[in-house]
Amino acid sequence: MCRPSRDATLDGVTQTTSEPPRTLRLAAELESLATAVHRAPLPPPERPSGVDPLVAAAHLATVRAAAEALAALADGLLTDADSLYLVAAAHQRAEEQSAARLDRLRDPARTRGMW
Repeated sequence: MCRPSRDATLDGVTQTTSEPPRTLRLAAELESLATAVHRAPLPPPERPSGVDPLVAAAHLATVRAAAEALAALADGLLTDADSLYLVAAAHQRAEEQSAARLDRLRDPARTRGMW
């Protein structure tokens, strides 16, 4: 199996997060994943890993850290989406203002005569 390079992966993330609706969907999916990870059960007591309290504690700490990291990433994506919406709105307003200014400009005065 061929894994994408780190740069290709970052380009994919950039492409994904450059559109607010996709960013919001990704944030929602990450929040769902964080909730699912947070609800992950401890290893069953009959398994050796479930009997050892140190392993169970490490498992719980790892699950909590993963859930917190996913939630933080989702929060960051929501903030990015908000910023993208603001930038898009400002860009739209600037385009509308430019179009209005161009509409107000008169055609250049036409010279009379030969030229």
